[in-house]
Amino acid sequence: MKIEKKEWQKGKLFFSLGVKEWLVALSVTLITFLVFLPALGNDFVNWDDFKFVRGNEHIKWIDLDFLKWIFTNRETQWSPLRWISHAIDYKVWGLIPLGHHLSSIILHSINTLLAVVLIIKLLKIDNHTTSFSLEGEKKFYKKAFMASALTGILFGIHPLRVESVVWISERKDVLYAFFYLLSLIFYLHYSLPSHKKKKYVFYILCLFCFVCASMSKAMAITLPFVFIILDVYPLKRITFSGFNLAYEVLIEKIPFLGISIIVSLINIGAHEEFVVISPFITPTVTERIIVAFKSISFYLVKMVWPFHLAPYYPYPEEISLTSPDYLGSFIFVLGVTIFSLFQWRKGRKIWLIIYLYYIITLLPVLGIIQFSPFYAADRYTYMPSLGPFLLIGLGLFFIWDKMSLKGFSNSLLEKLALLIIISVIGFLSVLTVKQTKIWSNSITLWNHEIKQYPSATFGYRGRAQAYLDLGENQKALDDLNKAIMHYPQYADAYVIRAKVFSRLGDYQKALENLNKAVEINPYFSIAYTDRCGLYIQKAFYQRAIVDCSKALEINPRDAVAYNNRGIAFHALGEINKAIVDFSDAIEHNSVDSDFYRNRGTIYMKAGKKNQAIRDFQKAAKLGDEQAQEFLKEIGVQW
Repeated sequence: MKIEKKEWQKGKLFFSLGVKEWLVALSVTLITFLVFLPALGNDFVNWDDFKFVRGNEHIKWIDLDFLKWIFTNRETQWSPLRWISHAIDYKVWGLIPLGHHLSSIILHSINTLLAVVLIIKLLKIDNHTTSFSLEGEKKFYKKAFMASALTGILFGIHPLRVESVVWISERKDVLYAFFYLLSLIFYLHYSLPSHKKKKYVFYILCLFCFVCASMSKAMAITLPFVFIILDVYPLKRITFSGFNLAYEVLIEKIPFLGISIIVSLINIGAHEEFVVISPFITPTVTERIIVAFKSISFYLVKMVWPFHLAPYYPYPEEISLTSPDYLGSFIFVLGVTIFSLFQWRKGRKIWLIIYLYYIITLLPVLGIIQFSPFYAADRYTYMPSLGPFLLIGLGLFFIWDKMSLKGFSNSLLEKLALLIIISVIGFLSVLTVKQTKIWSNSITLWNHEIKQYPSATFGYRGRAQAYLDLGENQKALDDLNKAIMHYPQYADAYVIRAKVFSRLGDYQKALENLNKAVEINPYFSIAYTDRCGLYIQKAFYQRAIVDCSKALEINPRDAVAYNNRGIAFHALGEINKAIVDFSDAIEHNSVDSDFYRNRGTIYMKAGKKNQAIRDFQKAAKLGDEQAQEFLKEIGVQW
């Protein structure tokens, strides 16, 4: 029996999901949610969580200042929607980590649902743009079930997902993927001839979701290129015989490409300071390309063999294409590329399409433009892994199909496929729950990092900071000594060790460590700011002013440096300069109560009582107890 093409164009027979397909999607979603539930008992970790969530005063109020901050904040990757999601969580949960984890788990579970829906739709398009015959329809639904179910399971509960889901500060992963997947689904609706009447509605929805994805994480900039891949196959809107509809198809991508360029430029600017202060190896372009080949193969291996995962993979010190490790990676990538091209020539386009998807979605984080002192991260696989996992899902159907042709009963094969899926669920669930426990708190996180990389400095530095936060100064000092022993040029370790010595009351050693940090990295603004604070404690105000001024030359957005210099000017009686500095501190950080209280104190001494009271009121609203006590004494509400 043949189906008329116009019936396919109506889009009612194939593109919508049936009850069984929704059951598959919802089942995979529920499994994902249950597997990640143990993360609800995890705490915040001191790797960005303390800075971006627990100690982030900006997310505590959703007002005009907050909206200004989320769009202008350049301390890290530009991601306004990420901050909005954290602010909403804070509004609902405060600083209860359970609530923040729950939001990430729910988002990831929804993403798993969307991934399954996307795979089913792609398989339907592939099936019915190739043939309009109902013959073999039952076989197709077996394929759709097996491929989408196994792909969804792998995407949902693979241990590589833990970092993106359980690390609260990495909310941007699950957030951008949510909009990324929605945009892909809307693009499929837009591209099909069956949806001509609503064509531009789907286009607008697709573009809107892309903008939201880009405002969540910069990795979303790859989406327009993924659209082009889908245009080639399975949509077949672009063919290489005459470039059918190529101009129209490419023109419609212009708004997407424009947004990608803008977001890329914004984020490159946001990373400039990090690149300058990085104390780690700065490889050449050639070395970065060699490492990129290693990363491509590294991630594929971890998808198949998800063991020895680490929160931080240190950048290799010795990089050479002649070494077995790098040469093997290069040969592997070259081999996969040649194989995929060969399969394309044989008419098996799926291999090259999935391979291109994997490379393109991974390209922003391959380190060719270096933003980070590590060469790989589990979280970078969040969306790129969807392609290889689909290939594994299709592989299950391929085995089922071949065995069916050899005379095995369908009943037996169905049981075997179900057994494989259940086994994968059990295996991955155990590994994922185990990986989740690593992120229980800062100490467990860095203990695991040190276990994986005993000579890496970052793990000791992280654990030292955790001990410092717990008040265990000697343990912090021991870890910092080990970090410096392994990497004597680690400027950040000297800065933290200075804080420990300062707590212990050893001013001289604290100063020596800050001097060493500045010697190692003359562009490390934090070292100057901290040394300025140390000088203020010892009443060396002129030295403090020099250091804070240097810090502000390097980082003109350093609110603490403005505040510290303002304190020094105040101590020297330079009231007007102090007011200017406190005002600049507030301009760059409008939610620190110390800055308002300090300026209020100056205004009061200058006889500007009304301005002083306004600053004390602002400080009091931000929770400053000294400001609250002062206002109570003079009978002023806040």
